[in-house]
Amino acid sequence: MSDYQNHNDIKPENLMDKLSMRLLRWWGMLFRVLFITLVGIIGYLWMDPQPLGGVPLGQLTLKQIARNIMGVVIPIACSVWLFKLNKKDGDESLPYEDWGRFGGFVLLLGVIAFAWLTKR
Repeated sequence: MSDYQNHNDIKPENLMDKLSMRLLRWWGMLFRVLFITLVGIIGYLWMDPQPLGGVPLGQLTLKQIARNIMGVVIPIACSVWLFKLNKKDGDESLPYEDWGRFGGFVLLLGVIAFAWLTKR
């Protein structure tokens, strides 16, 4: 069988399935990076670490110490989470498909919430 005949055997359904899965994986990769980055930034800003260098030891509180420790731990944990990808069944694309579906769900909820909040 020639190469020309093999190319004619491609069915539109298979091509659309491959294209949609590829788009889902790319969206999953992009959403994963955006989501983890936003979790790290929001977590860091929520902890609001303050410089402790000018605080006398007698006035130092456990809350200040905890905020500064968590201000370092949250970005490190998000960096580890970003670069660690759990693979299932030896397939590299499966976690990105899961992230893509999760991202689509979050995007849908965001659009619904935006429409509901701007409704007058």
